[in-house]
Amino acid sequence: MPDSFVNFMPDLAVEISSSNHPVSQMRRKAPIYLKNGTRLVWIIDPDTEGAEVCRIDDEQVVTDSVSADGKLDGEDVLPGFELELRQLFSS
Repeated sequence: MPDSFVNFMPDLAVEISSSNHPVSQMRRKAPIYLKNGTRLVWIIDPDTEGAEVCRIDDEQVVTDSVSADGKLDGEDVLPGFELELRQLFSS
């Protein structure tokens, strides 16, 4: 991990796991994003075709799982945006 970051963080960070960047590494990075200004983090896991949604609630990092048949919601970061995970992984 770098010792410093850019002067601003995105409102939404999307991390996609891979063999070089496993979900466990993405889970360690999510709180760093959130505690430095990012409002919403999506961790996409192609192996399970699911996702994790991370946000700050009462100064605590909260993570919700979204199954392969679920959808991601932009919440107040991208109002009205929804993405069904099966659209990402359909053959």
